[in-house]
Amino acid sequence: MKLAAAILALAILLSPLFAAVGWSSSATSAVVGKPLILSGKAIFTTHDGKLYCFSQGMGTLEWIYDVGGKIILPAAAFDGTFVAAATTGGKLIVVNANTGRLVCESAAGKLATGLAAAGGRAFLGTDDSIAAFDPGCQRLWLASIASQPGQIGTDDKNLYFTSGGKLYSLSQSSGTTNWMAQTGDSFLSTPVEKDGLVFIGSTDGNLYAIRRQGGFEAWRYPTGGWVAGTPLAFADNVYVASNDGHLYALTRTGELVFKAEAGGGSWSKPVAYSANGKDFLVFATNDGNVEAVYANDGAAAWSFSPYGTPRGMALGSGAILFGTDAGRIYSLSSSPICSLTWPKQGMAFGPWQVDVEGNANGDGGITLVEVRTGGGQWSPAGGKEAWRASVDLSPHPYGEVKVECRATDASGKVETGEYSVLSIIKSENAPRQRMFISLPKQAKLGEEIVLSVKDERGNDARGIKAVLGGEEKGGDSPLSFKMDSEGRKRLLIEKSGFENIHGEIEVQGEGPGLLPIAGVAILAIGAYFLFIRKKK
Repeated sequence: MKLAAAILALAILLSPLFAAVGWSSSATSAVVGKPLILSGKAIFTTHDGKLYCFSQGMGTLEWIYDVGGKIILPAAAFDGTFVAAATTGGKLIVVNANTGRLVCESAAGKLATGLAAAGGRAFLGTDDSIAAFDPGCQRLWLASIASQPGQIGTDDKNLYFTSGGKLYSLSQSSGTTNWMAQTGDSFLSTPVEKDGLVFIGSTDGNLYAIRRQGGFEAWRYPTGGWVAGTPLAFADNVYVASNDGHLYALTRTGELVFKAEAGGGSWSKPVAYSANGKDFLVFATNDGNVEAVYANDGAAAWSFSPYGTPRGMALGSGAILFGTDAGRIYSLSSSPICSLTWPKQGMAFGPWQVDVEGNANGDGGITLVEVRTGGGQWSPAGGKEAWRASVDLSPHPYGEVKVECRATDASGKVETGEYSVLSIIKSENAPRQRMFISLPKQAKLGEEIVLSVKDERGNDARGIKAVLGGEEKGGDSPLSFKMDSEGRKRLLIEKSGFENIHGEIEVQGEGPGLLPIAGVAILAIGAYFLFIRKKK
């Protein structure tokens, strides 16, 4: 019985419910799209024309291949052996995934707009055509397109792509057109087929569901912004991110299940994984975070702040793999995790104390969160799952300052490797932030008043110093003061990095009151009648 309990506890501990950096590496340029996962390898494509191949588990760099041109499309795999890449000049390159050596190349001479692989073939979209190639770079067919095609999706027999506001279905074997369906344009969303429906996001703000047979529209769902992200069909729902700042979950019939916050919008395709009997969705946001939510209701599960804005993600060997526009490559694996939610990347501050905030998650809960700046010493933060701290920028030189955090879970496991990071700027010209107060203009003697101080985000200000009529108090808003003397009391509120606030409050005495006056009147009346009687 004890052994079974121990095994269960170990299984829970090792399950990938939360994530931290298992390994990371650097590339010479921005990473393009999601990595290619095959045969225990993760292959990343960079804008400067390089393919980086890592072992999934350890992150060992196995090879690098330079295609000799710029790349804007992620690589695609014919199978577990051959990898296809395309340059912006329209050159198709095939590389052996095991050795990193060139197999063949073919020059189309036109701008490459889409690349996909399926059924042992690669499909290259250029500014006016779609072409199919075998692993030896021999062109099998060429289909002319009226206008530039978008990203290419595949199923077992067909290709799907948008062009000129229409969704096309082409035969993989011959390149003949099966049908065209009226949709909006799309430049980043890749069509996804699942259970007879083709899902595609559009710049008109809709997610479209088109029937695979015949190309008839089944439904469309409007969001509040471009749907540049690729949809994910998972379990009974379809998930897609919008530029309006939300991740949408819809039923297969187009009914809303939930919409979750996606800070700054998202252009990435979500990935899904299961742990401890629950399903999770992970996606990249345009404000620079990797976010995970519960797949049933969209509630936040965990987040991670990488160096740079994350691009597309993939799952491999129990880890989430992605690269960023800063040329950083990550593998997130099981561990406690800490994330930074405030300030935002690139905000400027002067040589003063700066409030930082974040979240932390871990199996069994979090016991400690620590923060550091510029790679210095770790200092404990206040709080656990929701935490806050104050960091001092005065010792750092002007310019970029990196802020990092790490978490310790209930089992004592400390987050290791590369940590969540944000870069803020220490500047001589950074303006001080503003505070706002709520305070009565008048009060009565003996009354206790509450002083509420908010920052620019509407949150209670922390670490303030307030002086009211000579009485000084420090701490977090709100603060209370008792009016123990009459007269005009001056107010001063100070906080590092914020403009001072000045004000005043008038304290008045209560006066004789109604009951004392009434008593005097009664006594006067009684004395009057007593005087009259005596006179009579």
